[in-house]
Amino acid sequence: GGGDPQGWATLLDRALARNDSEGAYAGGRLPAVVGGLPVGNHVFVDGESHAGGCFGLALDGGEEGVQLDAVVSQGSVPFGPWLKITGVGGNHVITELDGQNPREVLLPLINGPDVPGDGHTMAGVFVDPTPVTSLPGTDASRASLALAAMEGRPNCLVRPMHHFTPEGYLVVSPLPEELPYAIGMQLQLHCHSSAHALNELRSRAEHDAAMHGGRPPDAAVVIACGARGSSLHGEEGVESKALRSAWGRDVPTVGFFAGGELGPVGLKTYLHGYTTSCLVIRG
Repeated sequence: GGGDPQGWATLLDRALARNDSEGAYAGGRLPAVVGGLPVGNHVFVDGESHAGGCFGLALDGGEEGVQLDAVVSQGSVPFGPWLKITGVGGNHVITELDGQNPREVLLPLINGPDVPGDGHTMAGVFVDPTPVTSLPGTDASRASLALAAMEGRPNCLVRPMHHFTPEGYLVVSPLPEELPYAIGMQLQLHCHSSAHALNELRSRAEHDAAMHGGRPPDAAVVIACGARGSSLHGEEGVESKALRSAWGRDVPTVGFFAGGELGPVGLKTYLHGYTTSCLVIRG
């Protein structure tokens, strides 16, 4: 993993997956890795500040019947068609979409009638959701992916779009280091706003509860992007109220604001931005 957070996330995925030829998960449980990078790149341990390192906590329900699930909200909703990346230049420059100039393809969509309200336009990129130890196409892999979809996990990574170059190429925030933009990837525009962030967070939390017979979690760990506090919503505690509304009661919760959030897309853990990543716990 080195100093790359995505590398550490991949190591965690490998540790949680059952190491067999199909990558099946013990007891049918899906891995749930959530976390975040500290804002300011400092970690405090026993009153001392550290400029590097990490800390974590591993929870295993095992035979105790504890269920651990992830609720991940990237704060945006998709619109427009899926577009295939057919040209790239560097790690985060897209030079061609569906065989056409990105600016000519995207501007009519960005300024068109299908934009779902005010907000920032972002790029949602479909990434490989299969478990790190699986063989694609196996029954175990298909069953696990189906369960991940039923549980409402995201199927794409959402990244900010920065600008168009004079040639009309799209400059977009990079994906994880081990996953550069590549020809053949699918992209769909997303709209990010306070209203969409709250609606998506509430909807995913309600979906999670519905998957457990309407039962809210007994406890939760919530890691939210530092840009999803009062700077996005205009006041504090807005997302906590949205979760309380979805759960129907107060739930004991701990967490922190982060400068990069970890959470699953399908069956893999990825580093996100502008995201709220929750671990919900049921006894």
